[in-house]
Amino acid sequence: MSLDARAFNIACKENANLNERTNKLFKQLGLPLKDKVQMDHYGRLYLFGVAVNKKNTNDEIIRIIQSTPEKSLGGQIGFYGEWYEH
Repeated sequence: MSLDARAFNIACKENANLNERTNKLFKQLGLPLKDKVQMDHYGRLYLFGVAVNKKNTNDEIIRIIQSTPEKSLGGQIGFYGEWYEH
């Protein structure tokens, strides 16, 4: 079941907050990428295809960023959270 309007708004706010925090980490790491936290059809959040949420620490997010192969950095989340590389 997909999100209703209220749940979608909550998920979008959570996505924005996590994206903002992730963008700061990109800047600290000297990376040009930003806004890579993506939401699937059910409101789950992903960073480079790895499920994340507001409970993830900055260190966990940095590990995800650093462990993602360069070829995967330009990918997109599919309808059900699958990660598609470009």
